[in-house]
Amino acid sequence: MSRVKVAVLGATGSVGQRFIQLLDHHPFFEVTHLCASENSAGKTYGEVMKTRWKISSDIPAYAKNLVITTPDPAKTKDVVLAFSGLDSNVAGEVEKNYANAGIHIISNSKNHRMDPTVPILSAEVNSSHLEVLTSQKTKGKIITNSNCT
Repeated sequence: MSRVKVAVLGATGSVGQRFIQLLDHHPFFEVTHLCASENSAGKTYGEVMKTRWKISSDIPAYAKNLVITTPDPAKTKDVVLAFSGLDSNVAGEVEKNYANAGIHIISNSKNHRMDPTVPILSAEVNSSHLEVLTSQKTKGKIITNSNCT
């Protein structure tokens, strides 16, 4: 079974780092794109994160040689899903752009939490909330978490 290609948005921040760690050796997802600000774009993840990695384990080997790009759906056309650890100052617009391009978003930011068409998901508790995704008008769908679970 081939794994689903995914991107991590906000890859150099704390939330992005955790996504990268959790997705290491994941049986269903293959991280093929790491996205961050223009300050990091064009450099490898290992180069940028050499002194910035905050997780107690090492930077996963798969991530070290990936070249960081700015978050732009046109640069990540081959992904189906993006895990977003973007800062709320930019997350709203960027995540909408991805959804409009047909890329599904799992967001950790607060930007879409009050939108009645976006589920705030805690899978063990309210997986039925995914039903509201049918009311989203974009090709890609946005799902948020409560950030408190």
